[in-house]
Amino acid sequence: MIIVVNKWRMVPSLNALIHCETGETRRLGEYHFILLETLAKNADTVLARSYLMTEVWKNRIVGGNSLPTAIHALRVAIDDDGKQQEIIKTIPKKGYLFNKNYLTLEFPAAQAETLDETTATAKEESSMQAQEAPETASAAPRQEENVIVEAEKIKRRYPPFLLPGIASILLITMALIFFAMPLITSPSPDAPQLVKEKFDNVSHIAAYHLYTTAPNKKTARIRCPAYSTRIAAH
Repeated sequence: MIIVVNKWRMVPSLNALIHCETGETRRLGEYHFILLETLAKNADTVLARSYLMTEVWKNRIVGGNSLPTAIHALRVAIDDDGKQQEIIKTIPKKGYLFNKNYLTLEFPAAQAETLDETTATAKEESSMQAQEAPETASAAPRQEENVIVEAEKIKRRYPPFLLPGIASILLITMALIFFAMPLITSPSPDAPQLVKEKFDNVSHIAAYHLYTTAPNKKTARIRCPAYSTRIAAH
């Protein structure tokens, strides 16, 4: 970036000013050049004297008239009237202000191309975002339509009246299993029962009798020799 003040181009490598039209060169002192650069970079901003002293002379010990003397030299170098003060204005009890209307910024060709590319890229991104926005907005209704279509397919595949019927069948099946389990697990009263006989003072013989219910519902004891078993003592 090149700073141009009232048609005077600042050249940092030479600490000089070169007129844009005539090519005239005016050399400045090191601190005078830094002072002009600081004022130009903070155009339209009132800079306090203490701030300028710190930025330019880096807290070096200088005389109290160093800053006013440097300001006067800069006004002469950039063709500013000390009385009118069109470019560098003195703000009483506050500091100095640089008029932005006399400031121009120039960019080298490489920087200009970079800026153009950056601007073009930003424009392309903004245009792409603008194009994607309608697509995104239209995608939402499409998704809603797909959800509605899937719901309709499910309704057609499984009619609403079918679900309660399935639930009723499951409940009836569970009830039948619940009431039928005792009948299955509990033995029938008419079923024969095998009972072991006990004999006093006899430990090496075991006898079993089969009991059944007679037709008149009275219990009858039937001795079945075939079921008697003798087991040898251990």
